[in-house]
Amino acid sequence: SILSFLFNLSGIETTTPQEFDLNRELRVTGTANLASGLSGGMIGFHGVGVTALSGITAGKPTRLVGLVAATVVGLSLLSGPALVTLIPKFVFGGLTLYLGIDFLVEWVGKARHRFSPLDYGWILVILLTIATLGILPGVGIGLMVTVIAFVVRYSQFSPIKYELSGASHYSNLTRPLHQYHVLGAQGHQIWVLGLQGFIFFGTAYNLLNRVKEKLSHGLGMSNYLSASLLDQSIPNLTIRYIILDFSHVVNIDSSAVLSFTKMEQLVAQKEITLVLTNLNAHVQQILSQSDCFRQGFQQERATIQVFPDLDRGLEWCETEIINTNTNWRRSRFLPMNLLLQEIFSQTDDILAFIGYLQKTQVRSEETIFSAGDVANQLHFIESGRVSEFLPLASVEKTPRLRTCNAGTMIGAIAFYRNTPHQTTAITDQDTVVYSLSTEKLQQMNQETPHLAVSFQTYMASCLADQLSQATQNIKMLLS
Repeated sequence: SILSFLFNLSGIETTTPQEFDLNRELRVTGTANLASGLSGGMIGFHGVGVTALSGITAGKPTRLVGLVAATVVGLSLLSGPALVTLIPKFVFGGLTLYLGIDFLVEWVGKARHRFSPLDYGWILVILLTIATLGILPGVGIGLMVTVIAFVVRYSQFSPIKYELSGASHYSNLTRPLHQYHVLGAQGHQIWVLGLQGFIFFGTAYNLLNRVKEKLSHGLGMSNYLSASLLDQSIPNLTIRYIILDFSHVVNIDSSAVLSFTKMEQLVAQKEITLVLTNLNAHVQQILSQSDCFRQGFQQERATIQVFPDLDRGLEWCETEIINTNTNWRRSRFLPMNLLLQEIFSQTDDILAFIGYLQKTQVRSEETIFSAGDVANQLHFIESGRVSEFLPLASVEKTPRLRTCNAGTMIGAIAFYRNTPHQTTAITDQDTVVYSLSTEKLQQMNQETPHLAVSFQTYMASCLADQLSQATQNIKMLLS
């Protein structure tokens, strides 16, 4: 009865272009059946035929047909079968035949132009099943066909929302320029896959095939090492880190675990680390059905790393790549004179520029500037680590906008736009910063204009690089 009620209600919504409140209709039908049961009546629910008849006779749905039908049934109950015998049989037969033909024309004749040939063929199969075997086998065939069609069509849907390379998409950790050079040359070792939708065995299989295809066009880590010994000209385009971001995944089915397990085994053979980000509790529980993922979640398997968001997963991969280059291990401390070598070529110019800066030691978890503060200083980080947060009233946890290591600067955009800070900068550890105030910059322009020109040129290049990086990210996401 419940299935018939739902099917009839959907049919009525199609026959009479009107949207119903399902909760209200369920309550009304349940109340009516309770009253009917107490008086010895039968189960009842919405009737497609009577409703369609009201639209045919009155031009639009009206309660009059229902009231008339209820009145006739009530009179028949009170007077007995004698009243029914007064109505000619051809009236009942003709009405039933008319409604049946009308439904056939609507759902078989006109439907041919609204559905694809495959869907229309299934409609005919369901019709023949109902005509020969009955309503329940027809409903069963319809449900089975619907499930099969959903699985087949959704399996053709790509579970990959976007693909990014670590050579062009960086984390929010701001690094010194020489480290960006390393990431630009070797960032191809990081491959980011943003997943989407509902993942089950069909879409997970497509994901596995995409990973196989990507790895088949490149070298595994072990193959790259052996090949590079023979040919030093081979570029470092091997993939060492695959990041799977689940931020746009609605849910995951247990049937997809097998494909993810095969993926982990594949990357483990090629000495590739699988990085999982934005896992919710349910997805992690489903993936824990696999022994390798369960060990990875418990930090017992080096080939699987888990991070709360994509930004921190990217940061970890970038740090691993930089740490493999022994020439670039200096990250917690970068003396100002070494940082300023990227701006000034002469030692005297470096010393003169440092004279315009103010050195400050800031303890861990202290605020350098807050959102809304006047941006009258530009800060260079000599040692330590500073994170910038974007305060939003709509979220409970303030999101991290970026983190700056030694050798970088903060507050540049607001400083040059002469606008209040949009972010709040808080130290993650004891930090040493050198600050250039607006007054000192104006004094530099007057006293040593050649220093000011070199510095302004460097700042324009840095801001242009940030704009170029943002443009590349937008292009990759749009593609």
